[in-house]
Amino acid sequence: MIPDNEYNILEDSDKKIILHNFLDQISHDLSSEKSIFDKTMTGFTNIRFLDKNNNIIENDLILHKLFTVSDTDKTDIKSLLAQTYIDFFYNYSLVILKVCEKNKCKNAWFPCGNECSDIAKFYLKNEIQSTFFFLNLLGNSFISYNSEKNTRQKIDIYLSTPTLNSITGNWDKDSKIFHLSKSQFSVGGKLIMGFGPSASGKTFWTKNAMKFLANYMNISNFPKYFLSVDGGIMRESSIIFQIIKFAAKTIVSAKGVLNLVSAGIKEKIVLNLNSIFNSNVVKKKMKIYLFSQNRRGVHLSLYVPETLVSYCFKTTKRNCIEAYLDYIKITKDKKWIALMIWQHKNGPCPFHKNFQCKGVMKSGTEREVEEGKKFSIGGYDKAIEYGNSELYRKTNYDGPHYRIRIHNSGGMKTNDMYTKSIIELDEMLYGSISENVKQNIENEMNCIILKLQDKIKKDNIYLKNPDDYIKSLI
Repeated sequence: MIPDNEYNILEDSDKKIILHNFLDQISHDLSSEKSIFDKTMTGFTNIRFLDKNNNIIENDLILHKLFTVSDTDKTDIKSLLAQTYIDFFYNYSLVILKVCEKNKCKNAWFPCGNECSDIAKFYLKNEIQSTFFFLNLLGNSFISYNSEKNTRQKIDIYLSTPTLNSITGNWDKDSKIFHLSKSQFSVGGKLIMGFGPSASGKTFWTKNAMKFLANYMNISNFPKYFLSVDGGIMRESSIIFQIIKFAAKTIVSAKGVLNLVSAGIKEKIVLNLNSIFNSNVVKKKMKIYLFSQNRRGVHLSLYVPETLVSYCFKTTKRNCIEAYLDYIKITKDKKWIALMIWQHKNGPCPFHKNFQCKGVMKSGTEREVEEGKKFSIGGYDKAIEYGNSELYRKTNYDGPHYRIRIHNSGGMKTNDMYTKSIIELDEMLYGSISENVKQNIENEMNCIILKLQDKIKKDNIYLKNPDDYIKSLI
């Protein structure tokens, strides 16, 4: 619920005007026109709640408890959330209108500092502490790669107390009574790390990689269900984040807020701006919860996209593993899988026209407005360096058991035909597939399969110039 605070300055007459526009955007049924709030406000519906006796608890009962409305209230989830967050939308709109009196915001990225940043962080802090946010995040983060078309497997979450009265709405307390399913996560834990630069396709390849590994690679007891620890999903699951995006577009006709995510050196030093949404705060709370479930005997499997840049830059490459060591501990996976997913920095891609990528600069700028995160190319070179370094980390130093490098085409087209991605498999995986299986993979996934070269060999053309090596094969 909206806390009492100095920002609550609404007049009822004003509220009615802006409420109409807000409700209009979120009133789309799931089957109708796509709304920017759909993923945010419906991850909750991807959960099946059960009691200790495996009896289903209706989602509405949990929802009504979280939003303190009666069990007989028929208000749908979107309307409940709209009523809850309309005050923030209005007050934030007033603030950015003042900001844009001084800045040219139209079709631009505008800075959100001082009062603008304070109000956003205030509401974000309260949202991230809420039980609804984390349940919604778990629903959005659940991956079932073998679901039938047009259906989605739900995550099972158990309420460990006999009544709903124990639900407080505060996640630090409620995380102790909402438990993940031991039967759903029954197979030994598996970790898949997706390294690579921003906008290279790490999130896009989530389900593709899992289908590929489960259906074609000889990996025993490969699990059916994963949770993704992904900053992008965390932003999608935040209603405040989506409202900030929406207000920037609709109220001041801007592209977005410059420092909503990951303020760069220029923003921090020159403009004195700090990031408003910090996914590391959410990741920390999520890891605490996952560790607690692990101690209960839940064998968690995780997919974690990670650029490595922000962490490795502060330490040394040798200690980059600290960025993901907790995930190895949570899954207890000694045979974890490393993916290095990449595209070239800019076009044109130097590979043969049938295997060219779009390039992260184009991919990133195409999606930045929709994501609400201004794209920066600044960390690209380090992300490539660190990603390849961790791909080849020695197994006896907690390195990966399986290694896969993917040059993602990124939806690039040549003569109206999608170009092919390039998948390089380590010696163990490459040797486990027959020529027929290799051809099946290439046809199904629109790719070419190559053998990943051994980094240990000296004077290897692959080390000196991977591009030249790959070009020599294709």
